[in-house]
Amino acid sequence: MQPAPPGRALPAALFARGVEAGWFVRRPDRAVVVTEAAGEPLALLGAELPADRPGVA
Repeated sequence: MQPAPPGRALPAALFARGVEAGWFVRRPDRAVVVTEAAGEPLALLGAELPADRPGVA
């Protein structure tokens, strides 16, 4: 994996951490699925996840 361009390192690192923690799943078609495990950590960041969202893993 190549390093992220300047200004994109933090979002890339947060996403990578989320994948490692099981909050996100990368599908083969490059889509990203937010898992149930992401609910609490993302809520701490101020994100509200709808309960009926499509593609929940």
